[in-house]
Amino acid sequence: MREFNQDYLYLISAPVLLLLSLVVSFKRRNLNQMAGAYLMVYYWSFFMAVLITYVVLSPLVEQLPHLFRTGHIFFHLVIASSFLYFRETLFPGRRSWKDLLLLIPLLLYLADFAPFFLQSAERKLSVLRSLDETGIKINFAEGWFMPAGGHNLVKYIFALGCWLAQGWMLWTANRRASLEKGRDFIFHRHWLTWLQVSQLFIFLPSMLAMVFGRQDILTLIANGSGILAGVIQGIYLIMHPQVLYGLPGELPEDSPTDLSDKEPVAV
Repeated sequence: MREFNQDYLYLISAPVLLLLSLVVSFKRRNLNQMAGAYLMVYYWSFFMAVLITYVVLSPLVEQLPHLFRTGHIFFHLVIASSFLYFRETLFPGRRSWKDLLLLIPLLLYLADFAPFFLQSAERKLSVLRSLDETGIKINFAEGWFMPAGGHNLVKYIFALGCWLAQGWMLWTANRRASLEKGRDFIFHRHWLTWLQVSQLFIFLPSMLAMVFGRQDILTLIANGSGILAGVIQGIYLIMHPQVLYGLPGELPEDSPTDLSDKEPVAV
């Protein structure tokens, strides 16, 4: 089902993502709890997406057939939680019911694949064995109303839209922060910029390969580029623990200041 050398990508990335997931889950409490919660969802979803992909493309799927087609669920959670993390970090307190709109692509996928998820393990294995690696990564033709490849198209449009919105938020917050005096947001800006750039590897290479019809290399790109993004993010956080454990310019935890009443600033 896959080339042997792809194993190393998973062996490197999965422990890194698991470590990051544990760190962001059990780190000390800080001022912006919602941003920390979104980051926790982001890394746990990223870890689960990588882990499930590894299982589905390996002989382990024979023992865990019900994981087939569930990795897509976590990919949607990666996108949505990343957007919410950027917004809550840069513009605290702007939560509303409209945030639920971010779940529409996920709900569409769940509705389409609900009959497939309810099928037996033997049926899922039969479908899986009938597909080559390209079919596993691209087609998603097992749903009951979406055309083959439709969910991949939705995923890439959703990812690109959220990524562009994150970039706009980061640019806006940096522009406003440049007018402030006496506060240093350099660590926050560097981290969010690093995160934003690294996320290009999650969807852009696969999107370009699909647009230009290079399905022969799409599966390798889809496996490798997203994993590379996780490793890049992990290396940055390991080398800059200030991002998770307190940064210059943060308010103390017992500060009575209400951030939601202030102008958005880059953090």
